[in-house]
Amino acid sequence: MGALLSAKADSAKVDAETIAQAVELWQANNGDARCPTFIELVNSQTLPPNRADRDPWGHPYMIVCSDRGPSVSSSGPDGKPGTADDPRSSGN
Repeated sequence: MGALLSAKADSAKVDAETIAQAVELWQANNGDARCPTFIELVNSQTLPPNRADRDPWGHPYMIVCSDRGPSVSSSGPDGKPGTADDPRSSGN
């Protein structure tokens, strides 16, 4: 069971990095510093249309933008944001 949890956490980390990069690209392409929604990322083709907006545990990814750049996180296996098990992009 530990290997499955680790694989899901690794997958969520990769997803978070990919989404954060898409946010940066969207902001650069649109000259807009605000945080785009997941739908805006897909509609602008910054993310592919089949891209899941939920982590491996079924929770939505959270996108936060600040002057330090975008950060993306998952609420992890416990489903609670802001806890130690949350996979996140390196910008967090």
